[in-house]
Amino acid sequence: MSQAQHARRVTESASAPAVVDALLDAIGSLGDPPGDPEHEPDHEELVLAVRGLHECNARLWDREDDARRAHATDAEIGAIKRVIDVLNLRRHGYIEAVDDALLTALPQSEDGVSHTETPGLIVDRLSVLTLRVHHTTARAKEKGTDEEHRLEAIRGQLTDLREALRVLLHQSAEGRIRFRTYRAHKVYGKN
Repeated sequence: MSQAQHARRVTESASAPAVVDALLDAIGSLGDPPGDPEHEPDHEELVLAVRGLHECNARLWDREDDARRAHATDAEIGAIKRVIDVLNLRRHGYIEAVDDALLTALPQSEDGVSHTETPGLIVDRLSVLTLRVHHTTARAKEKGTDEEHRLEAIRGQLTDLREALRVLLHQSAEGRIRFRTYRAHKVYGKN
């Protein structure tokens, strides 16, 4: 599909700015209590995938903390690692769901340069950084330490990633960059 054909197809499909706004709004609300699913904004599938990914990452963070406890037994660590494997499978499913929802809303141009870090992977990184801000802030309050230098660096990374994602989505909507969903194809355990 040429860039001109792509531009017509994007114009006929969902508004690219609306999709970008929905995604960035969902990212901006990470860490907030989930809203009423019956009153979700446009692009509900995308917003729910972003929220599901963040919830999964929060559960992973907690389980990984459990595995690092100083007095955890080998049996406890083994059980926790199996839970982490299940959560990682879900996490990859949510990353793919973010990419699938965006690909539905933003048709891709074959003329665009391939971008191998997908929006879903970027959203995953944003989610983890948001959790890092939360946990660093909580630790600083609990221990009475000053973590402002660290928090400033993390917030700078968040800003950079949000901007990179915004640019990627706009360039994709313009047909200059394309992406696709990369399936994880991960196998955990023997099944």
